[in-house]
Amino acid sequence: MEDSPQNLVDAAQADFPRLITGLAADGLQAPPVFIGDQRGPQAVMLSVPLYQALMQAVDAERLEDLLSAPTLRERLAATEAAGGATYTTLEDLAVDAGVDPAILEDPPGR
Repeated sequence: MEDSPQNLVDAAQADFPRLITGLAADGLQAPPVFIGDQRGPQAVMLSVPLYQALMQAVDAERLEDLLSAPTLRERLAATEAAGGATYTTLEDLAVDAGVDPAILEDPPGR
């Protein structure tokens, strides 16, 4: 019997409960489930804990980059150069925003 699109869908539907149970049972350790057709993978199913961990990692990295002292200093300089708000230092901006300037130290290696 040929693997027609309908046969592939039927097989996936029949196996779906087992896949969901496996993702739930294995949590962070569950391997991703790739879903596709003869062209290759088209989607990926992840366990909720793995998805949440990935989103937190992405968000934490993005937030760290956005809030890094060097990045903020560059943005302040660009804003001032464009005629926007001016602050003498990043620390002045932090104080105006009610943020403790001590948390703005440049991380090692940056």
